[in-house]
Amino acid sequence: MLLSDATRAPDIQELEENRDVDGLIEALVYEDIAARACAAEALGRIGGTRAVEPLIVPLLNEPVHVRKLAADAVGGMRGTLAFHTLVTALMNEEREIQAPADEALETIRNIQAFVPLIIALKDNTWDNRTRVTIIATLESIGDASSIEPLISAIKNNVWDVRTRIAAAHALGTIGDARAVGPLITALQDGEWNVRTAAAAALGEIGNKAAVEPLVAALSADSFNVGTRVAAGEALGKIQDPRAVGPLVTALADIVAGVRSTAAEALGRIGDREAAGPLMHALTDEKSMVRGAAARALGMIGDERAVEPLIPALQDEEQDVRNAAAEALRKLGWQLDLGEE
Repeated sequence: MLLSDATRAPDIQELEENRDVDGLIEALVYEDIAARACAAEALGRIGGTRAVEPLIVPLLNEPVHVRKLAADAVGGMRGTLAFHTLVTALMNEEREIQAPADEALETIRNIQAFVPLIIALKDNTWDNRTRVTIIATLESIGDASSIEPLISAIKNNVWDVRTRIAAAHALGTIGDARAVGPLITALQDGEWNVRTAAAAALGEIGNKAAVEPLVAALSADSFNVGTRVAAGEALGKIQDPRAVGPLVTALADIVAGVRSTAAEALGRIGDREAAGPLMHALTDEKSMVRGAAARALGMIGDERAVEPLIPALQDEEQDVRNAAAEALRKLGWQLDLGEE
């Protein structure tokens, strides 16, 4: 039932009950904004692909609450055309348009929409920003079927660095063991931020096959500090005893960020062999290292740490004092009310 009179308010409920898609599409341009919003919402409930193109106009040009309804409607329709429509909206520079489209993309979780995402990632005609959006959506879906295309993305040195970083992050989030080898290879990438993302992803996956490559990355003076720190954090998450020796060595690194990360990682691993070097780190010139050492000693639980931790209660930095007090509490030492 098409609207013959543009001034007559459409009965959206009747149009929806009759599944009158043409009538609802026409209602998308009715002068009353409430009617347009209800029409978009109704089209989303009916589904199908015929309304995808007509919904592009409200998706891009309406007030934000109507855009949200239009994006939700398109997201519910699934399929390749719906995906391309939402990506088009995401490319708009106005965040008020991007936000509802992004939310709708994240609702695409069935195989009918998942397959177009995989296909789209292989399409070299997309710009870098769009590829990052596709990867982020695949990450939010979390299906293991996306592992191979994401591995291809991280290996593709022709693509923008941001795309490879996004692929590494997605692989870490999904956590499939098939990604371990390619991520280890990416630790040698020519871009430091790709190496850093790869190290972080390996930590999230937690596969022990990554321990030795991560130790090498931690120890590589030629690597960016961010990569070395990410490698240290990853070793702490994997918690393999083989990392204890290299992490103890890293407590003497010239870079304070590497020293503090090593201390935190040793605390997570919990090997008592690290207690002595960590006690020594309580006197490090940088407060971030002293605080990390105190926290690590509390996590390890070696009672030998009580005596060197007590002076740390008088450290010039509040964070170090707090860390020492918490470590001593974990070790069963009772703080006198008269002491700080």
